Amino acid sequence: MVQKENNKEAKDNLFVKMTSFFFQKWRFTLLLWVFILGFGAATYTTLIKREGFPPIQFPLSLVQGTYFVDDADKVDTDVASPLYELLSDVEGVTEVRTTAGSNF
Repeated sequence: MVQKENNKEAKDNLFVKMTSFFFQKWRFTLLLWVFILGFGAATYTTLIKREGFPPIQFPLSLVQGTYFVDDADKVDTDVASPLYELLSDVEGVTEVRTTAGSNF
């Protein structure tokens, strides 16, 4: 138990010494903060090579609509099935999926 308390005191003592050092040397601490912030700003603005976001091209289209009938079968019959047939006939379209819910 005594060893545990001594270990805790040693850790507390190190933290207290470090805090006291930076508190007493406030000019050094201020300069250190200015240096860190300046280096961070310089790194962010000029030192990091930025290539931007490369263009991503993949042929995908998503369509969602609302059809207030509260009946999934009616939405499927009136909207989803005709759209499926229409889009399946388009040249270059390889896959079409439709989903009908009660109001969409």
